[in-house]
Amino acid sequence: MLLTQPSSLASSGSPKKGTVLLIDDEALILESSKDIAELLGYTAITANSVSEAERILTQEGTRTFDCVVTDYKMPTKTGLELLEWLRQFDPNLSIIVSTGYAGHKDVASMLRHGALDVLNKPVPLDVMRIALDKGVKKTNDLREQNKQRHSILQVAEVYQYLFQLHGVIDSPQADMCFIPMHQAGGDFVIMDETVRRRLLMVADVSGHDLDSAYLSAYMQGAATGLLKGGYNPARLLRELNHFLLEKWNARGFEDFADGVNEASVCCLLVEMNRSTGRVVLHNNGIPEPVYTRPNGRSETQGVRGCPLGLYDEMDTEVMELPGTDGEILVWSDGLEDFAREVQIASEALAYRLLNCANRDAQIDLLKEAEDDVLVVRFRLKDSFDQFRPIVLFEAHGGQAKDIDSIEDFWSRSITYALPDISEDALYGILLVSREGFLNAIRHGCSGDPEKKCSIQMHYHPSFSTFRIVISDPGQGYDDTYLVDEEPDLEQERNSGLILMRNFPDHVNIERRGATVIMDFYLKKPENLEV
Repeated sequence: MLLTQPSSLASSGSPKKGTVLLIDDEALILESSKDIAELLGYTAITANSVSEAERILTQEGTRTFDCVVTDYKMPTKTGLELLEWLRQFDPNLSIIVSTGYAGHKDVASMLRHGALDVLNKPVPLDVMRIALDKGVKKTNDLREQNKQRHSILQVAEVYQYLFQLHGVIDSPQADMCFIPMHQAGGDFVIMDETVRRRLLMVADVSGHDLDSAYLSAYMQGAATGLLKGGYNPARLLRELNHFLLEKWNARGFEDFADGVNEASVCCLLVEMNRSTGRVVLHNNGIPEPVYTRPNGRSETQGVRGCPLGLYDEMDTEVMELPGTDGEILVWSDGLEDFAREVQIASEALAYRLLNCANRDAQIDLLKEAEDDVLVVRFRLKDSFDQFRPIVLFEAHGGQAKDIDSIEDFWSRSITYALPDISEDALYGILLVSREGFLNAIRHGCSGDPEKKCSIQMHYHPSFSTFRIVISDPGQGYDDTYLVDEEPDLEQERNSGLILMRNFPDHVNIERRGATVIMDFYLKKPENLEV
């Protein structure tokens, strides 16, 4: 018989409070302890030596018992030896040691080896009651935690199977990082392809408990089945919303895990027509995805919409992408929360995670995260060479005074995404970014808080090229600073523009300078299209 398996010893007519094993070599004390335990509502089994206790525990299984109370000093073997022996087989079973002889060193040794409590003989009734109640509760709590841990491991195995089944892990069209708080989480990804369309589904189930993990696994299976059955995105979302409202959230409260009320699911569907390349997004609560063109221009797409499972009438944000090539970057709330915690751009965190050498490196980066973190990069065409976002930042015309803190934010984000960037390169990037952005705030926005300007920083890993694009709503300016060998140095505006001309490896302008593109070649590129 396995040591940890319960037997039928205490199964019939046993009090609900549990079963305890009492060990003492003195018959009168053992009988008295049994009477007290039974008076307190426990089933009591006795042993007059450590060897007999080991035989009972081996024969009946440690899970038959909810607590062990053992004498310390006994012939041949001590209570400490029993404690050490039992810890090898069932560390969840509480052990209380009673003694009339132990000194401070003995007590310290017993506690160090895992004794829950040490009681002085003779043990008063109230003290025994408190100790047994505490021991049984501790055992039950640890066993329940172990059960939960085992269930989570099972769900985690289902997750890995589903990810493989959906073709996400090894897909040439997608890069993914998913790090749950525990070994299973509420986020999931599905990829589905037919001859007519390619579809990506990214979802985040509310909550972090086992209930949420089971719901997530169920939703993955249901969504996969509905897609295979020919459901289009709108119909799929309606069915999932109906299930959450009419089935899952309609359960009685006794069916929920502790502290869990209604569940909701945030999800994004990316639907691409394979013949036309047209891409349509259906968003219900996922953070706005980022669409990046190959040349290093990014746009956040739409608004979040309302999560599924809250209302009969869904508020799905539907929009078409403005292009047919490039990449879509999608992440969960957990990534945004952690990026905010470490004070960097979400894009920088996404870039670093998706470029980690392995999963262990991803886990190490996110060891302080408090939520599941999921990020997916989805390629619209089978190309791996393009610029990828590091920082996408907007400011209004009244934020010139904040430029120091803004520059610090850029610096943290760049060094987080590109930890090997040289100090010289970082200095040049920050210098021209600061000057260009101040110019956009003061002149392009005319210092007006109602007007906004933007800076985008992208990195092309294949060409080792860092691209900065600064845009403002202004009318542009005299762009002779790009070619004039002796510009007017007395003009404050020109002095900043001179820096922007000299530090980057390449500069281009659009809209008479209202948009400036600056490239830094961390390694000299070949055949780079600007």
